[in-house]
Formats: sequence, C-alpha cells, structure tokens
Amino acid sequence: MNQLQVFKHSQFGEMRTIISDNNEPLFCLTDLCNILEIKNVADCVSRLTPKGIVKADTPTNGGIQKLNYVNESNFYKVIFRSRKAEAEIFTEWVTSEVLPSIRKTGGYLISKIHDTPETIMARAILVAKETMERQQKQLEMANKQLQHQAPVVQYANKVLLSTSGHTSTTIASELNMSAITLNRLLVKARFLRKTGKKGEYSITATYQGKGYVKPNTQDYERPDGSIGTRIGLEFTEKGRIKIHEIFNRAISAGVVVEKKGRFFINYEWKSPKEEESCTK
Repeated sequence: MNQLQVFKHSQFGEMRTIISDNNEPLFCLTDLCNILEIKNVADCVSRLTPKGIVKADTPTNGGIQKLNYVNESNFYKVIFRSRKAEAEIFTEWVTSEVLPSIRKTGGYLISKIHDTPETIMARAILVAKETMERQQKQLEMANKQLQHQAPVVQYANKVLLSTSGHTSTTIASELNMSAITLNRLLVKARFLRKTGKKGEYSITATYQGKGYVKPNTQDYERPDGSIGTRIGLEFTEKGRIKIHEIFNRAISAGVVVEKKGRFFINYEWKSPKEEESCTK
C-alpha cells in the first residue's frame, strides 16, 4: 500500500488518496463525506460494496488512525447519494485532475516523522529520477504514435466541433435503453431538469455554456389546426461523450441495471431524500 497523497482544492478543501496493492486509486471516505456534506459516514459505509473498501493507517491531528478508503466504483456510489449541488463539479475535478495526476506520477513523496533531511532528499531524487525516466519513455512512444494518429486526431477534432446534433433517442439506442429511461437517468445525475412542460427538458446550470447541447425548435400542428412551437434538445458530440460518462458512472453506482441486454433504472436504489422519507 503506497503512502498518503493529499489533493487540495480552493472550493472543496483537502482529499486524501492512496494507491492499493493492486495499483488502484483509493479515496478517503471521511474526506468524501465531508466534501459532499454526508453526515453519517457509518451509514454510508453500509451501503457500499465491501470489496471496494480498505482500511489504512493515516496520520491525523490525533495521531495515526485507521481510516476507510474506497475505490472508484464506491466513489461514484457516494457521489450519486450526495444532495450537494456541486457534487458533479467535484466529480469533474477528481476525474479530470486528481486521477490523471495519480496515474502520471505513479508514486508519492511523503516525509515521515523520523526522516532526516538526507533521507527526504534521497527519496526526492529517486522519485524524480523514476518520474523523468517514465516521462521520457512516454514522450518517445507518443512521438512515434503521432505520425500514425495525425489523421485520426484531425478527424476527431472535426467531430467534436461538428454542428450536427444527437437526440436522446439516438444516444439511448447506443446505450441499449429507451429515451425515457435515459432522460430519467440524466435527471437523477442532475445533468437535465424538467421544464414543467410535458416531455421537455433543459440542461442544468452546472452544465450550461459548456457546449454540451444546442436548442432545437420544432413547429407542430395543434388539434385545432393552429401551429405551436416545441423546444427540444440536441446534444453535441461533446455532450454525447459526457452522457456516456454519466451512464458508466451510473452502472458503477448501481443506479441502472442490465436485464437481457437492456438497461433500466434500478428502482430499488434510493436517493438520499427517498432514504430519509423511509426512516420517518
């Protein structure tokens, strides 16, 4: 088990992480619950997958204590149970900065109480040397691949900048679920919200202005013959990729389940509000 690494964020504070013996990133459950404003840590533990929980000695103000650390799968389960509006912003930080940082450096430099300055310096030199060697190898491999990947990258950039859109129906078909199920999932993930009109959704404030959707105005004929306007959503390629990410996290958290090759909302899974109402 590798030693502790602390990540700091101006909005969320500190989050401790370690690497398991299987080279898997693990997150301090206490820190996650504090950041996500989940008060009952013990109750949270009881609702997670036991195989994805590890106890590790952790330096604290009160001395060394054994704290619970959770794997990525359990991390997403905790996220889905949080009521905090900024939960998805926190998830973006972890997936876009924390995890890549862990996987790039591959090691930690944490001093111990009895380490001498010479010991700390020697460890720093060793980690720096290993990091530089690894980065050099990665750079050499990347340069070799660039020649072959240039046409593919150019095509990918064109796709992401494309003005064509994807509907909920087309994306749902890729995920082997109905459009109704997909919309319900995106509402649970706070990616979409209902507008109040039947069958209409809009993107939530957290995701507005990020290029995930584009409005699609359609005219339709009312029963009396007059023409009405319906505003639908079309997702950009960037939005489609984001929805696939949300879907994968929902599988890990148990929010959706597979039945005969199709995916459905897991109605046995309860949100924090539903759990609270059941205990009253």
